[in-house]
Amino acid sequence: MNIASLLSEMIASPILGGVGGLLASLCTSVLTIFKARQDHKQELALRKMDLEQIHVEGENAVRLKNMDIQQASAQLESNAFTETLRHDATGLATEGSILLTIAEFIRRTFRPMITAALLIAAVSFFFSDFADAAMRMDMVKATMGATVMAITWWFGDRSLAKKVGG
Repeated sequence: MNIASLLSEMIASPILGGVGGLLASLCTSVLTIFKARQDHKQELALRKMDLEQIHVEGENAVRLKNMDIQQASAQLESNAFTETLRHDATGLATEGSILLTIAEFIRRTFRPMITAALLIAAVSFFFSDFADAAMRMDMVKATMGATVMAITWWFGDRSLAKKVGG
């Protein structure tokens, strides 16, 4: 027997055919597992991209909502400022009465006059010989408190109107 006939007998034998079939089945299974892994990796990559897209869309939605809130806040502030101007522009109907004209003048100038008078008095006392270092420090603290109180008083109505939405 020569080698060619031995090979042809081996290939034609049922045992070698069974072994070949098993090897082919094994190769197919390995390729199927490899393909499933690749599909799984691709699916994971797609889901990751979906999550990133959802995250970006969420950030954009938050950014748009913040812009809406800022716009609404600016509108409320504008309305409150307009209301303040309207309130400050309205006066008493004096109808020629000298007493009502004087009352209106006092009403409109009270805050600026009292502020100027208190400022002049405080500065004069602060730099006078009557005040020592401890009194000056107390005056600085009191001035800071009074400043906060005055700002709160003067702008409180406007701020409240803005918060309430009016």
